[in-house]
Formats: sequence, structure tokens, C-alpha cells
Amino acid sequence: MARPLKPETAFSSRLIAARQPMERELFATHLGVPKTTLGNWERGRSEPPLEMLEKIRQITGVSLDWLIAGHGPMRGEGSGSGGGPGVATGYNRSLMQALIEVHLEQAESMGVTLTPQQLSAMILNTYDQNVENLHNLMAPPAAKTA
Repeated sequence: MARPLKPETAFSSRLIAARQPMERELFATHLGVPKTTLGNWERGRSEPPLEMLEKIRQITGVSLDWLIAGHGPMRGEGSGSGGGPGVATGYNRSLMQALIEVHLEQAESMGVTLTPQQLSAMILNTYDQNVENLHNLMAPPAAKTA
């Protein structure tokens, strides 16, 4: 397990939050940069170039306003990609699918008889339902009418 970073800037703290719960090494791989480069960004020792900010947004689904300046919500309505139910939850559904499939090999070694597509669909649907439940719990109570 990677040791925790000590971010030195507000941007670096937001970058770490944006990639969670993804491990630094996997995130760096998806970005196409060395883990040390990502580590320097997350420590606040350097900052990613503009084109990399867009890639970070695509992978994580975070708002660039939030990532760069801390303005607005971390993930807003429609910040995910891929369409379907995942869009409003603020995660990148395509990335989630890819990450789950990386772990399917491990599940298969334990005797799981579902196909990778069936298992990942089940996991995605469960994730979507949990996020919807969380959003419902966090929503402000409906205004009472007099």
C-alpha cells in the first residue's frame, strides 16, 4: 500500500480527493504519466499541464472549476460520462466498468460462474442504487407548503 501523501496546496488536496478511491498507481496509469509525476502533483510540488486537467476531469468526473479553484461542487449533475444512470451520480461509468473488470480475474479464481459482463453489470447497478440512496439521504427536506 502506498504511503499517504502530505499535500502542500489546496489544488493538490483536491486532486487526491478527485482520484479517490482509486490507488495512485492505477490513476497514473490511466493518465499515462509516471507515478512519481502524479505524486509530485499530489504533493503540490508541480502542477499538471492544461491538457492533463481535461484528462483528469474525464477520468474522475470532477468539475474543473472545483479542481482548479475550489469553486462549486466537486461533481455536478451530468459530470460523469457514458450516458445512462451513471451520469447524474458524478462518476465516470466507463472508467468504473474498466476498474471492475480488472478485478474480475480475481473473482473468477474464487469460482464465480457469472461472465465478467454480468458481474460488472451487477456491481454497477448496486453502485448506482447506493449513490441514489445517498443522494436521497443528503437532499434537503422538501419545502412545506402553507
